[in-house]
Amino acid sequence: MSLDKVLFVDDEENLLSGFKRQFHKQFQVDTQLGGEAALQSLTTNGPYTIIVSDLRMPGMDGIQFLQKAREIAPDSVRIMLTGNSDVQTAIEAVNEGNIFRFLTKPCPPETLEQALNASVEQHRLIMAERELLEKTLNGSVRMLIELLSITAPQSFGHAEKVRNGAKKVAAKLGLKESWELDVASMLCQIGLVTVPSAVIENAKSGRPLNPMEQKMLARVPEIGRDLLNNIPRMELIARIVEYQNKHFDGTGLPQDDIAAQKIPIGSRILKAVNDLLQIENLGIPRSKALHIMKKRAGWYDPEVFEVLDECIPIVAEIEISGPIRAVSAGDLQPGMVLAKNFHSADGLLLVGAGCQLSDAIIAKIRNVTSYAGTADLFFVESSWSRFGKESM
Repeated sequence: MSLDKVLFVDDEENLLSGFKRQFHKQFQVDTQLGGEAALQSLTTNGPYTIIVSDLRMPGMDGIQFLQKAREIAPDSVRIMLTGNSDVQTAIEAVNEGNIFRFLTKPCPPETLEQALNASVEQHRLIMAERELLEKTLNGSVRMLIELLSITAPQSFGHAEKVRNGAKKVAAKLGLKESWELDVASMLCQIGLVTVPSAVIENAKSGRPLNPMEQKMLARVPEIGRDLLNNIPRMELIARIVEYQNKHFDGTGLPQDDIAAQKIPIGSRILKAVNDLLQIENLGIPRSKALHIMKKRAGWYDPEVFEVLDECIPIVAEIEISGPIRAVSAGDLQPGMVLAKNFHSADGLLLVGAGCQLSDAIIAKIRNVTSYAGTADLFFVESSWSRFGKESM
């Protein structure tokens, strides 16, 4: 079992040597003279379970150092150790550096040891909570995507195309890859589960909608936001979904004062990608689709619109990698990816191409084929996983 790593930071070399002698059997101890060297150590030698810093140091003081340390290593538990016992200094340190313990020098060895042991337990609680949240989040996202693929397969297929396009636009703009944008792209249509399929079909085919139908579709982002806000750590994703129909000039929904750069960049990307794909789905060629969008003054982020054409394939199909093979319903396995649409006997789309099969989707396919008495063959690609752990 490896020892927990502790970083001591001070401007007194003798004191740092004393810490190393005192705690080297209980912890893996690193020491650094001053905040600048300690920040470098966080990057090159971390992660650390605990960071113990003196307050009064030349150049960068302990409060400044621990603020920066929190940005680099947010999971490390921070302790402030100082000869200054001023109460206001302690309050400032706790508030600005998010300090777990504030100890004054000279600090009895047993007191510092108790604080270190308490910090280890605090770190374990932090990591356990993170693991629980990540498992909850991953499971919730998969459940919602699965719900969308089962209840609204056409919308799921469209979301796949939006996701592929949004990733390329973000990369072209030089944005750091974000799992939030990835998930928001897949769940941007989740609010459609409340809309009758006939209304969805009318909208996709370009047929005129009555006021009631228009209101239903207008509330889709709002409903999606409310669904996602029930899941921990989904606040940013919910906000991206909420503002996916907002115009760059501030018009559109939701009706508020948010405009331009204040609109989440993910929302601005989704707006442009989604609109282009919807226009092309009506059979309108790319050049004319872009012309239509260009005439919508103030709707789109100019930087996003500029790269849109080169990032979105004209034939925006689901990308399937690897060999495709035919299997029976009984041989379908979770993780396989459907390479062709699966329709009911009357032509209704039940599971769209590009859908990664889960136990629930496989059960639906088997129930349909069993009830209809058919022995369909399904074309699948079995080596591609869309949502690995790394995307979360």
